[in-house]
Amino acid sequence: MADVILAEDDRVVRNTLAAVLERAGHTVRAVRDGARALASFEAKRPDAVILDVMMPVMDGREACRKIRETDVETPVIFLTALDSEADELEGLGLGADDYVSKSASDEILLARLSAALRRVMQPQARGDFDFGPWRIDASALSMSRGGKAVELSEREIALLRLFISKPGEVFSRDFLLTRFWEDEADASDNALSIAMFNLREKLGDAGAALRTVRGAGYAYRPPARG
Repeated sequence: MADVILAEDDRVVRNTLAAVLERAGHTVRAVRDGARALASFEAKRPDAVILDVMMPVMDGREACRKIRETDVETPVIFLTALDSEADELEGLGLGADDYVSKSASDEILLARLSAALRRVMQPQARGDFDFGPWRIDASALSMSRGGKAVELSEREIALLRLFISKPGEVFSRDFLLTRFWEDEADASDNALSIAMFNLREKLGDAGAALRTVRGAGYAYRPPARG
């Protein structure tokens, strides 16, 4: 389940695609042009953006270009009736992650979206980072602090990366299970609770920043800097 901005100027197509995405479990912010998509993006970073190429006010190409000025990671998928190779290459050159024809089936769009979301969460593909006092080494599957090293799983690294990407944002239990457990046989509320408990234990005092939001999910709330 992901938070998706959908920009499409045709109201019927927009409503139809929004319904398809919502039935698949995604939250959809549907807008009618690129300018509104950009405003929605700046107000709150989504998990993915789907842009119609040809729109009034601001087209999909320009919206993608502006998004990539400040964000190179959020998946952007172009949705278009233009099927030429030149158009596809232009879109990819602007920083789009994929290019889906409007004639494609709903299943193809959902599969491309899922693939883009999985790619962006691969820990080795996105370098090392800090979580509080810990330095996360994605390639070594470990974190270090003051000469101490602790092993981490790929899932734990991906969870930490997600939380620090959107401090303060609450991620529901369903969202986390869908994103990180997918169709695994052990996917359950209990599996998520155990995983979060173990991750906090590894982080020590820094684990307190991973807050349980009762009845909602989990959020990263780093301590205020004095």
